Amino acid sequence: TGVFFDPHHFKVGTFRGMRFIAEDPPHVLKMVGSDDGTFWFLEGFCTGPKMTSIHFDFSPKGGPKELVGKWAPSPARTITWPDGNVWSKAVPELQASFAVRHGGGTVPSRARVEPSPTHA
Repeated sequence: TGVFFDPHHFKVGTFRGMRFIAEDPPHVLKMVGSDDGTFWFLEGFCTGPKMTSIHFDFSPKGGPKELVGKWAPSPARTITWPDGNVWSKAVPELQASFAVRHGGGTVPSRARVEPSPTHA
């Protein structure tokens, strides 16, 4: 769970390309994200050894009914999708900053992303 950046949609200073993933109850996932400034909501679940298979129904936004990504925990902290797209998890300071209302719907200017080893 956490805040992720989709490099195919990310735009600095906005919520575009941001993915907020929560797990509640255990193994049940919910995602809120934006590609163009309009927010969408998806549901999914996790399975497999150490719950590293991430399943989401992208059909509400025109995608596949079940897309399965692979969660890579430390040190990468990424989700890799079948098309090769890799979402990087935001650093803890940025995730904490989203707990506070920022007004105007913009990402704090101090926001940064830890590059994944494959994109460093």
